[in-house]
This record gives sequence, structure tokens and C-alpha cells, in this order.
Amino acid sequence: SVSLESGQPDQTLLHFGKLSHDAAQLARLAKGVASLQAAASQLEKLKEAYGRLLAGSRNRAEVVEAATDARLNRALHVPEGFDLTESWAGLLAGSASTMTEKL
Repeated sequence: SVSLESGQPDQTLLHFGKLSHDAAQLARLAKGVASLQAAASQLEKLKEAYGRLLAGSRNRAEVVEAATDARLNRALHVPEGFDLTESWAGLLAGSASTMTEKL
């Protein structure tokens, strides 16, 4: 997709709110799927580096390096027959009960 503001592909733009949201979602998924932990860590590093840049840091190289390592705007592929582990199922159950309590 393309940004309405700049006309650039979304993959080349960083927005702290979206980056924070994606990092939080991936971190939550990584709790139940060990193979996602490295990607979650890399995305968190990018979020932190970009946050420092927005706060006034002049170290753009840190953001470029973190962005090179992180996977941005990528859908997660769930293979056919993917087995939900007990911990993953527990996370889902916990989310449902928390949401129900808030309603």
C-alpha cells in the first residue's frame, strides 16, 4: 500500500504508533511461539532506536541498523496444521477473560 501523505510505499515509512503497536503484538505472539522471539526482539530494538531519534537523538545510523535487522510490515504465515501449544492456548484464554472483565 502507499502512504496518502507522501506517496511512498508504507514499508519505507516509520510511524512510532504503528511501530509500538506491531512490537507489542509480536511480543505477545512470541510468548507462545518461540521461533518469533528473535523477530520480536529486533522489532523492539527498532522501536527503541526510533523513539530515541524522535526524542532528539542525532544517531540516525542506529535506526538504519535496527531497521535493517527488523522485519517490518510483514504478515505472519501460519502453516497448515499449526499446533497451538498449551502456553499459546493459555494466552488466548487469558486475553478473552481480560476482555470480558473490561466489558
